[in-house]
Amino acid sequence: MRTYKETTEIICFTEEEAKQVIENYRKDAREKGFTIGSAGYTYKTKKAKGEIIGELWLVKITEIFNFSTQEKITKEDVHQLSSIMGELSGKEDTLEAIGGLLNLPEDKFALLAPGVLDSYLRSLNNANTRLLFAQLGQKIDTLEGFSAQKKDFLKQLANGLANCISETQGIAKKYIQIPYEKCRKGVRMPEYAHIDDSGMDLYALEDYTIHPGETKLIPTGLKFAIPNGYELQIRPKSGRCLKTKLRVANTPATIDAGFRGEVCVIIENVEAPIQDITYEFDDNGHPIITSILHGADHYIHKGEKFAQLVLAEVPKANFYLVNKVMEDTERADGGFGSTGLK
Repeated sequence: MRTYKETTEIICFTEEEAKQVIENYRKDAREKGFTIGSAGYTYKTKKAKGEIIGELWLVKITEIFNFSTQEKITKEDVHQLSSIMGELSGKEDTLEAIGGLLNLPEDKFALLAPGVLDSYLRSLNNANTRLLFAQLGQKIDTLEGFSAQKKDFLKQLANGLANCISETQGIAKKYIQIPYEKCRKGVRMPEYAHIDDSGMDLYALEDYTIHPGETKLIPTGLKFAIPNGYELQIRPKSGRCLKTKLRVANTPATIDAGFRGEVCVIIENVEAPIQDITYEFDDNGHPIITSILHGADHYIHKGEKFAQLVLAEVPKANFYLVNKVMEDTERADGGFGSTGLK
């Protein structure tokens, strides 16, 4: 008997919501024939300067599927399917689950397939996973040699992929493969928060304090081999800029295709070190400082989004000398406020 385990973590914002999520999973298990190995939730808080500024409940659920090791199809068929699923998911346990599932006798397959299918389709809710699946989903159509029941199972997988493709149509005309290297511990890959976002979020490796007027280099723990003809740009997060004085100093920062070092982000606290000074004069007319209002420190906490990466295509400019640049345009040499404010 082969066992496949899948652990899911879900963020909830109330304890009642966390309990409901667990109950929904238990109901799915009863209806679809798999087992809940463990289920629970943990209260988490986010603090700044010792004060709680956010709270959540982290639900962690482990699902267990058991598979027979009987071989009913050729190893070549299993290998072909595993290869495709490997491209789709990048998870070895998923390959074993799908391969083991298709090895089952028809009666056991009918019992377990709905639970695996449901778990698989839930995994499509991640924006980055959907983008990857949209590129590779068509390959499932090449599979042959399965029973009608198992072909129907694969068709449902394909339908899930087709929905992903539908969602991503018009969002990106092409996908650029970029090799990367993790050069520090605890690195989290940049991620698109939404399917139609331009920027991928960068996550802090440690806690950082940036004092008023200070500029600090924040490492990402990542190295990229960007293809020629492209660049990665580093841009600030709009919410952080609105709510704090933290800025990406050289916005937009450019990571050239030929650069192979660790990507770091220049973050500055643009708040003035001294906000205000009050003073009085003594009997001789000399000023005496009575108070100084200092600027505030700002913080980037471990695991927080602190900047974003944008992939951009870079055409090359080719300048050539002419006797005179044409000026017969509506604007001509107008600039520096020539159009007015209204």
